Amino acid sequence: MNKRVQVSSNFNTQPLQTKARPGAVAVQAVGDPHAGSEWMSLANAFAKGEMVTQQFKERKDEEDKLAAQKYANSMTIGELSKAIKSGSMLPSQSPVFAATVQHIWGDNTRQQEERDVLGRLQTGELKFNSAEEVDQYLTESRNTVLSGQSKYAAAGYDKGHTTLRTKLMSAVTQQVNGEQVEQAQGQATESLMNGLSDITSPDFKGTPDEAAAKLMERYQMLRKTAVLPEAATRGAMTELVTRMSAGGNTALLSSFLNQEMDGIGKVSTFLGEKTAQTLTAKSNAAADVVGRERVDKEALPFYMASDQGTLNAEKLMAWGQAPENARFVSSSTIHSLINRNNAALAQQEVARQKALILGQSQASIAEAQRQTEAAISEGQFWRVNGQNKPKFINEHGDVKDFDVKGHAEQALEKATKDLPMDQQVSSWALNGITNPDWQHRMKAGFFNLSTIGVDAKGKPVGELNAEGKAAIDLFQQLNSVNPEYAKQVAGEEEYKRFGDIAFLQYMGKDISTAAGIANGAGSGAITSADVGNMTKKVNALANDMLDNPWYKPEFMSRMFGDNVEHNTAQVAGVIRRYSSLLAMSGQYANADKALEEVGDYLSDPKITTKINGTLYMRSELPQAPTKEDQDKWFERFIENAPKKVARDSGFAPDIVRLEFDPRIKGYRAMAGGVPLGAGDGSGMLIYTKTDIQQWYAIERQKDVRAALMASQDNQARKRHEAYSKRLSDELREMQGQNKYALEQYDTSANHAFFSHNILGEQAFKRIEKEGNADKHLRDLMQLYPNKRKQ
Repeated sequence: MNKRVQVSSNFNTQPLQTKARPGAVAVQAVGDPHAGSEWMSLANAFAKGEMVTQQFKERKDEEDKLAAQKYANSMTIGELSKAIKSGSMLPSQSPVFAATVQHIWGDNTRQQEERDVLGRLQTGELKFNSAEEVDQYLTESRNTVLSGQSKYAAAGYDKGHTTLRTKLMSAVTQQVNGEQVEQAQGQATESLMNGLSDITSPDFKGTPDEAAAKLMERYQMLRKTAVLPEAATRGAMTELVTRMSAGGNTALLSSFLNQEMDGIGKVSTFLGEKTAQTLTAKSNAAADVVGRERVDKEALPFYMASDQGTLNAEKLMAWGQAPENARFVSSSTIHSLINRNNAALAQQEVARQKALILGQSQASIAEAQRQTEAAISEGQFWRVNGQNKPKFINEHGDVKDFDVKGHAEQALEKATKDLPMDQQVSSWALNGITNPDWQHRMKAGFFNLSTIGVDAKGKPVGELNAEGKAAIDLFQQLNSVNPEYAKQVAGEEEYKRFGDIAFLQYMGKDISTAAGIANGAGSGAITSADVGNMTKKVNALANDMLDNPWYKPEFMSRMFGDNVEHNTAQVAGVIRRYSSLLAMSGQYANADKALEEVGDYLSDPKITTKINGTLYMRSELPQAPTKEDQDKWFERFIENAPKKVARDSGFAPDIVRLEFDPRIKGYRAMAGGVPLGAGDGSGMLIYTKTDIQQWYAIERQKDVRAALMASQDNQARKRHEAYSKRLSDELREMQGQNKYALEQYDTSANHAFFSHNILGEQAFKRIEKEGNADKHLRDLMQLYPNKRKQ
């Protein structure tokens, strides 16, 4: 930018000074040194000619101007005026004319700038914060405008410059004052609003009159210090009271409207009574809104408490009847809250009862489960079955029988899943519970036996499918451990069919052939005449065995001895069925050979057993306690149950035996071939397998208790022996120091009191119970003195 220098206002002694920025500088273009010289010479010639012509013209004009000025200067002002009027001289050739025009331009420019600056000040586009900023602005503006102008223009511009500065200074002063006043008014208004906030906050503990007085005191202070201009007092007061009215604090508003203003009167008078009344009405309306909002917020805890059943009715009534709340809280609101609370209490009571019942139900179920699991762990499921089923409380509070079978199945499945198969079978069989998975597999396999058949000659046709083979394999596993349980799982008829297959496999048939023959025999598909005749002979021989216990074919003597074994109907039935199967298999030419093979099969102790002079099928016998001998337990039962009844009834016990009846799955007591009565006149003496197994369990518990007592007695005896030996050693030690140590304690013959009081077995039990058995003999004599001696 150009640097402008301040020009003095003394126009007569100091000309206008400027330091203008240099004008444009001509730059000589650099031509191509290799351009054609002819064209360059021609261009230079034209350029020089034009420059010469221009210079000549400018010099001619300057000479004419100087001549005219010289001519004009030689004339007076009057002569100049006449010359201009006559037309002999142009106005522009007059020095007075030029000076006047330049002077007028300077004055016009200054006035235009004055209007522009003042207008921009009024609109806020231009703003000055101090007099120095005004002077700086005017100086820079003057220097810019008058740069390059004549002294006449400067004289015209500066003629009103002082006036411009004065006006500008006045405008700036008014502007700054207005801003300060406006700011002060804003601060004053904010101060009043802060004061209103202070007296309406919860921290203020004064009365409405005290609050109003405190606020008026602040208002008067602001007014007296002119921080609140006089012109703004009404506006500030109106805004303050309007804000107060909107807050709904009618008591404060009433007190404030009655406050006295210095030299004016009451605030209500200052604002006007109608305005005061309007503000009071608005305050009342706002107070209703504020009051309802407050009551709504204060009511929330009561609503929440009523939903939870914890409502304090007395506190609710006191709150609802309080003067500040009474017109907002209706009777129906209080009534509904109390009803909500009562409903919540009722729901809680129902929930409590449900929880109580649920807790009792869960406890009863847990106890029933515990009893069931305890029973099956001991192989005594009968303890919790039938009439002995534990009870439980359902979710409705009803007492029901516990599903012991369902839980026992789950518990056994969980307890035995990782055990060897024989132990699994024993656990299930001992409790008499059918494994549902095994039963399903056996049933599915039995139905799949139909996939294999026989031709007209009894030859098997087809292959047994996978389900059938799996069922046969499972049957053999079950039957090898507990035949009776295998029958329970498979079913009566199914057991026979699977047993027939197992027998034929035992006799050398492959699984498919054995299944085909057994299936054909069971369904009546094998009907050839030869087989039919042999079957009839087998049946006749088997009947002879059953009818005459002393029937003695040679193979039977080999099997069972010399006519000393009774043959039960089950044994005869098995012989009949298996012999018929062998006949149908086509392996044997006659019935005697088939019977002999069956006899060899039945002589296997895994298949049959001789107990009390009677031959029993293993599948008939009750399950013995875990890891106990089945034969010994059955023989023990016969000796202590039916034979005892026989003795009590006057029969010889040697003629008593038990005959299995598959129809009742139990045993009939027989004495010399005659049914034995129960002894109490209640009928025939019959024992089911469950009865016998329960008897086993009770006797087993007796055995365990007896063994435990014997063990405890043996241990106590050993402890007493050690105790006696130690006391004998300690007595010798004491006698070494005092040979009359024992006599000083007991003077009776043979020291009987010492034995009774300290050394004997009963004395030891007493001393051990009291925790003194480890004490030295010397201490024992002190603890248990000879009172007779005293």
